[in-house]
Amino acid sequence: MKFSKMQSLGNDFVVINALRESFDLDASGIQALSDRHLGIGFDQLLVLAPSTDPLADFDYLIFNADGSRVTQCGNGARCLAGFIKKNRLSDKQTFILNTSADCLEVSCLNDKFARLVVNRFDLLQSIFQFELDGQSFSGAIIDIGNPHLVLFGYTVDDAMIDSMGAFLQSHAAFPEGVNVNFASIDDQKNIRLRVYERGVGQTLACGSGAMATAMVGMLKKLINNSVMVQQPGGDLTVTYWKDKHQVCLDGPIAHVFDGEVTQ
Repeated sequence: MKFSKMQSLGNDFVVINALRESFDLDASGIQALSDRHLGIGFDQLLVLAPSTDPLADFDYLIFNADGSRVTQCGNGARCLAGFIKKNRLSDKQTFILNTSADCLEVSCLNDKFARLVVNRFDLLQSIFQFELDGQSFSGAIIDIGNPHLVLFGYTVDDAMIDSMGAFLQSHAAFPEGVNVNFASIDDQKNIRLRVYERGVGQTLACGSGAMATAMVGMLKKLINNSVMVQQPGGDLTVTYWKDKHQVCLDGPIAHVFDGEVTQ
C-alpha cells in the first residue's frame, strides 16, 4: 500500500489514495501505523476515495490515531488539496470533498499554502460549566463538522491540558468525545491556542480547533472577523465571511515523503 506523509504546522497525516490503492485497514491496523516508534506515525490517516456524492469531486475519510473515524479535520483537508494538486488528480482549482457529514471546499493558494471553506457551523451551547479537582470551568460548545469545547482565559500547562482533556473525553456530556481548545486572546486580531484532540491527545496544531475557537470568539464579539490563531506548530488565519455564512481557514501545507507499507 503506497502512501504520502504530509503535515501542516506539525499536525501530521498519512494520505492513502484509494482511487488507485486498495484500502481495507481496520482500527488495529490504523493504530499500528500511527505508532511513532513501530509504525509511520501520524495524528490522522486520510483516505481519498471516489465520490459517492454527485456534488463532490472526492470522498474524504478521516481516521484518528486510535482508529476511530471522524468527519472533520481542517488541516487534513488543506493537505489533501495539496495532495490532489501534486498528483494531478483533478484539473480543477477548487475541489469539493465529501466527508459523509459535510461537503468541504478546498483549494491551493500556491504549492505551500491551501485554503478550506466550511459552510456549516453551530454554536450548540454558549455556556457549558463543569468541575475538575474542585475548580469550576466554563466554556462554549460548537460543532464545525466535529464537536469542540472552547475555553477562554485559563492559564494552562501540559499536565492540565492532558488531565482536563482526558477527563472531558469520558464526560457524560460528550458520549462521542470532544476536542478541547484552550485559548487566550492577545488582542482583536490574535489568539493563542492549545488543543487536546479526541482520539489523539495534544497536537502541535489543529485546523478545526482554530476555526471553532475563532468562531466562538467572533460570535461572542470578542475578536474581529479575521484573526491569526497562534499554535505551538505555527499560525493559521481564520476569516468569517458573514455575508456568505462561511468560515475560511488559510495556512501552510507540506509534503514530507512518499512510502510503501508491506502488510
